[in-house]
Amino acid sequence: MCEAEEQGIVISNYPSFGYGVPNEWMAVPLLPFLHGVENEREIPLYANGKTRNFLREQYRRNHLASLIRGAARMVRCRSDNGERC
Repeated sequence: MCEAEEQGIVISNYPSFGYGVPNEWMAVPLLPFLHGVENEREIPLYANGKTRNFLREQYRRNHLASLIRGAARMVRCRSDNGERC
């Protein structure tokens, strides 16, 4: 259970961890998972797919690099216009 000031976590599967890596599941705090930021004040007023993915990737590099190595990325999606992010 979360404490009153905690917003929860998202448990997700990341098959891109790589072959032979024991980690395939990860619990990520809600705000970084949704927005790529650590607190509500940092959520942009407007964000397209590229902005959201940039913020998520920054969070991954700053906080999860030791768990998700190399080219593996926390974000796999398409931008608002359908291009790969």
